Amino acid sequence: MDQAGFFERVYDAVEQIPEGMVATYGQIAKLVGEPRKARYVGYACV
Repeated sequence: MDQAGFFERVYDAVEQIPEGMVATYGQIAKLVGEPRKARYVGYACV
């Protein structure tokens, strides 16, 4: 897994979440095409 590329995809997905709305790490992982990487989404968001 290319960590830098994955983190960039996570940041792009998070930017698309409308203000006032929430998404789980699992939902974001699915959005970026890595449904089993919810924990890594958490690392990216810290």
